[in-house]
Amino acid sequence: MSIEDRLTELETRMVFAENAAEEMNRTIVMQDQEISSLKNYCKELKKKLDELKDNTSGEPLGFDRPPHY
Repeated sequence: MSIEDRLTELETRMVFAENAAEEMNRTIVMQDQEISSLKNYCKELKKKLDELKDNTSGEPLGFDRPPHY
């Protein structure tokens, strides 16, 4: 194998590695955004659950008893 062939092979491998690294980076960024979204969703669910726990009267949230009770 000549030096030029070896250099061409190395360049080809380098381009492949760079493309793979870029693809992995895009995937990581996308996963990070999804994780952030899921964290926010979990916070909202926890907030709603806490509101339900605080409602000790047994009535649904937002339910107001009529004044004659």
